[in-house]
Amino acid sequence: HESRGLGDVYKRQELSGEVPAGPVTLSAAYGWNDISGGGDYEDWNIAASTGLGGFDFSLMYMDSDISPGSDVTEDMWAVSISKSL
Repeated sequence: HESRGLGDVYKRQELSGEVPAGPVTLSAAYGWNDISGGGDYEDWNIAASTGLGGFDFSLMYMDSDISPGSDVTEDMWAVSISKSL
């Protein structure tokens, strides 16, 4: 997947699949950002998700190679719980 806008380019590759031992989906993504005027960076994530009792659960780890000193340089975990009505 590639996005372009105002001289910037963002490319992303994703991979996902179900774990044979149960209803768990694992996914991974890698992004490359070419920012006009500098500031290029890479980002990546890995995630696991499943459904149980009508709810969807997801756990994701995200990180990037942005230089230290920025608020967005910290790696992070995200938890999501959702239910469709």
